Amino acid sequence: MEIADTRGNQFFGDAQRINQVLVNLLGNAVKFTEQGCVDLRVERIDDAHNRALLRFTVRDTGIGIPPDELGRLFQPFSQVDASPTRRYGGTGLGLAISQQLVGLMGGEIDVHSRPGGGSRFTFTVRVDTDTSPERHPPAAVPMPKEKEDALRGRRVLLVEDNEINLLLAVKMLARIGVETDIARDGEEALRALAARPYDLVLMDVQMPVMDGLEASRRIRADGRWPGLPVIAMTAHALLEEVSECLEAGMDDHLAKPIRGEDLARLLNHWLKPL
Repeated sequence: MEIADTRGNQFFGDAQRINQVLVNLLGNAVKFTEQGCVDLRVERIDDAHNRALLRFTVRDTGIGIPPDELGRLFQPFSQVDASPTRRYGGTGLGLAISQQLVGLMGGEIDVHSRPGGGSRFTFTVRVDTDTSPERHPPAAVPMPKEKEDALRGRRVLLVEDNEINLLLAVKMLARIGVETDIARDGEEALRALAARPYDLVLMDVQMPVMDGLEASRRIRADGRWPGLPVIAMTAHALLEEVSECLEAGMDDHLAKPIRGEDLARLLNHWLKPL
């Protein structure tokens, strides 16, 4: 990794969103690079009125992307179809979310690639350079201690098949103090529920083997789990998609990309005091 031209300044931005984008881009680069290397470079390219433009570049020497696939690379639920890359799996949702996150931070994301020649993803974000306390209050309001204690030690089943989303969600849940078990599809979730009790289920919708909607219907049809909160955790955020989740028996909806404060607020709502 190379950090260039920061000139000793502190930068103030949305660290959680930047981390999500980097984790996704670096994870993809490693997955598609069986030989060679992956490189990350961060550089400051512009300044204006206590604001800096940072550019992040993730470069790999992997298999590359065909030119006719680049145009739809950031579309949700799409995947490069060329036979050399198909075996790596993935839905493309992570790149679509990354593009949304970068846009929210006032930047842009771009990719240059060729088959057999590796890929280079770049994205920019606007960050503050003003260090005054009044300009930068604490990033998140801490939870009241009684609410934090109410969540500590509770057990949640996280049902998710995307490695990047798993990593981020588990990290957020650990910070809250929640114990987490993982299932990677609906069938695994049903087996996990049959094996031990849980206080709540965070359920992705788009999954292989058995999707989250079918798994939720089966949970509601089974008398072993009355009143178990099942929360949709998905990028499906349109009104009709949320309604479909509720009709399948889910109790609430948490839209991706997930923010830690939203997750904590939802858990406090659905997890009743012991």
